[in-house]
Amino acid sequence: MENTIFSEVLKSKNVSVTRSRLRLLEIISSRECPFSAKDLYAQAKVPPMDLATIYRNLPIFEKHGFIRMVSKVKREKYYANASVNNPPHAHFLCRECGRLFCLRPFTVDDKKTLLDLVNREYHIEELLVTFQGYCPDCMNRKDNLSGMSPSGEMEGS
Repeated sequence: MENTIFSEVLKSKNVSVTRSRLRLLEIISSRECPFSAKDLYAQAKVPPMDLATIYRNLPIFEKHGFIRMVSKVKREKYYANASVNNPPHAHFLCRECGRLFCLRPFTVDDKKTLLDLVNREYHIEELLVTFQGYCPDCMNRKDNLSGMSPSGEMEGS
């Protein structure tokens, strides 16, 4: 059933329907968190899919509004489903484990504040906000390895 829907969506945008595109859209639609081409490659193990095929199709999907880029870390782009159920929001990248977390959606006031930071002579096409640091899991691991409790006190004192 999903392949039929994906076929119709691709056709409606005048995008050629291929098995690879249908499979990629199926994988993407199953994801609840941001993904990179490498994440899709890891998920498409059986049967395997060529990484070049994934990289080649992501810009096509982005151009036609199926996905949107939500973050760029070094040279790796992260995407999410583009839908009204997934409004623009900031992300948090953990420098230790590399996971990308979704934060709450932007409010109207958030957007206004961010746009007020930019001089009006610039033409803004997209807004990507990615905070970087350490997630709670990695912070706890670091604290446990260092002998510090989560409150910052030496354990056993």
